[in-house]
Amino acid sequence: MLCQCCTAVCQEALKQVDKLRQSGLPLGKQNRQIQHFPGHNWTELAYGCDLDCYMCKRFWEKASAKYRENASTGRLYPPGNTYFTVTSFSIMITPDRASSPDPYSNYRISISLYHSEVAYKSHFMAHIHAHDCQQFMVLCPLDLRGLLPRDSSSFRPEKESSAQSVARKIELWKNKCDKRHGKCFKPKNKRGQYPTRLLEIGDKIKLCKSVNVDESEPYVTLSYTWGDPDTVIQTTYDSLHDHEDGIPWSDLPETLQDVIEVTQSLGINYIWIDSLCIIQKDSKLVPVTDFSLESPFMGEIYSNSILTIAASVGSDTHVPCFPERIPEILKPAKFVAPDTASDFFYAIEETVWETAVSGAPLNKRAWVLQERLLSPRTVHLCSEQVFWECSELAACEALPWGLPTKIMERRGGLTQIPQNGFKSFINECSTPTFSRSLQSPQNPQLLDLAYERWCQIVETFSLCGITDPSDKISAITGVAKKMNNVFGDTFHAGLWGSRFLEGLAWEVKSGPETTERGKEPVHALTGQPTYCGPSWSWVSVHGHVHYEFRSSEMAWTPCANVESCIIEPKDNQFTKPQKEGTGLWLKGPLQSIQVDPQNGPLRPRPHIGNWFIWEELFLDTTTIEDHVNDRLFMAPILVGTPGDIRKGKHHIGLVLRGIQGSYQRIGLLHAWKDTTAAKAASLLRTRIVSYYVI
Repeated sequence: MLCQCCTAVCQEALKQVDKLRQSGLPLGKQNRQIQHFPGHNWTELAYGCDLDCYMCKRFWEKASAKYRENASTGRLYPPGNTYFTVTSFSIMITPDRASSPDPYSNYRISISLYHSEVAYKSHFMAHIHAHDCQQFMVLCPLDLRGLLPRDSSSFRPEKESSAQSVARKIELWKNKCDKRHGKCFKPKNKRGQYPTRLLEIGDKIKLCKSVNVDESEPYVTLSYTWGDPDTVIQTTYDSLHDHEDGIPWSDLPETLQDVIEVTQSLGINYIWIDSLCIIQKDSKLVPVTDFSLESPFMGEIYSNSILTIAASVGSDTHVPCFPERIPEILKPAKFVAPDTASDFFYAIEETVWETAVSGAPLNKRAWVLQERLLSPRTVHLCSEQVFWECSELAACEALPWGLPTKIMERRGGLTQIPQNGFKSFINECSTPTFSRSLQSPQNPQLLDLAYERWCQIVETFSLCGITDPSDKISAITGVAKKMNNVFGDTFHAGLWGSRFLEGLAWEVKSGPETTERGKEPVHALTGQPTYCGPSWSWVSVHGHVHYEFRSSEMAWTPCANVESCIIEPKDNQFTKPQKEGTGLWLKGPLQSIQVDPQNGPLRPRPHIGNWFIWEELFLDTTTIEDHVNDRLFMAPILVGTPGDIRKGKHHIGLVLRGIQGSYQRIGLLHAWKDTTAAKAASLLRTRIVSYYVI
């Protein structure tokens, strides 16, 4: 339900849609409308929470502890003001280009409820500063057709959950996936597709070798956050035989106990948990660690499991997977349309998936991104409800037959792709139909689409944390192998051979007003600097990597050649590169540059003679003060030609530091050439050399 205040705002949003429809403006984002309204005072907000108003209660549950304390004690009220709101609303209406039989479905109606520092005197707004913003969406019945559970459904959110109730819901989703989802990969385990070890669930929980497991037996994989490694139960060479005899139930932390109970309730007898199925600590008697043997096959382990259970509820293994929930704030709230008593609409949290799934601590881990992408089906055990994710369905207990398209089109790191679109794309890469479509003349842009997906995966991966940064390549190897079904290519320390120059054009995301920079990778436990890969690869930095140039509409052509790429060890391109012997030979222009911190140490302006009218330098992990005594060079790799030639060509080049006969990348440079200046000779005709980048 909704309180009177929230209902009025939702109804006002529909009225604004009616005005837009009557205005005759064509559909399109250029006609977006935004309006602001005063919200609740403290009494109204408290009353709305008592009534279990969907919007009030979700806002209050998500609000910061400081705000809740100040609001409830009256400290938000500015002195001398007779009226003050503790929340405010903004309505944003975006006309879509879709054509739906329900006219309201053609509009994206977003409502933001937030705490604002607003002072009113005689209803005059003096100041506004938004905090604790909670976003909602108004949906018409057509948007939710077939997605809501029936009152008698097994999917009704419960206050108290259990392994058995969760298993019943998983079984319903799994049955639908098995029978109706043609795009979902269905593992058919064979002897060579099992992990080396599995946990057998029976009277005892015991570690067993997969060679002793019947080929028809499916297994579940667990995706979870370790937390403090010293508090995680692990299989070591010392405990291996004990774990094969049986692991005492009391030795298992709560997270593992709950997941094992869910697996058992599903009637599945085997589960793979990395801390127990991989021998974790080295032994002087064993020359090669078990982790180094198992980690290259991590992708296969997850992609061949029947189901992955993601313990998204906590940040370590000691958090129970079934916390108490508030069912009233999970179901979309129904309200009556203005000027009618029969037309119902719904309000739903707009970021329900992003907040619960993408924003969970678990999904901020680098290894977990691969686990999530490669698992045919993932069940996310979140703090408020259970979510399902496969190639054709993203759902939750409140909306068991699918989240609305308008919600699933939202993205955090993976922009402009449906929330489960990558899982679908990765699974499709393995199908014969997809392979045949690569050869089809009807799909000439399929390789470009695949590479776009890869770049976005890299961007998302770079935001994730990893304990040992030298494992970066291993943590994305499974995804790379799947993508190689499309590319049929060589993989060089995170870059593809056929797109090498494009792959070099990454930069660490930052802006004019941010001090966010990339950092040298260090081991999370020891604090020691860690070599991850050569300076020209995105794996060499810790920071938000992105490929900004791909968002432009320019036609990009190479202005350098890759002569050779040497990766050590040579025997396996998907293993972590070694520092000694790894490097890149390029041939192309090489121009000396001088840089001064004119725009500050983070965004210095380079000078390249009179070649360009504007240059912009993005340093990877350093500031320009670190290079005052260095010889710096620009090595152009790509040139972009705009549709309007008067805008000038856009050059992208590596910024290199000369060291002992070779070069090291320190950043990326964008330069726009003045094509109208008579003296502007082509940089591409200056000093073509071969140079070695480490």
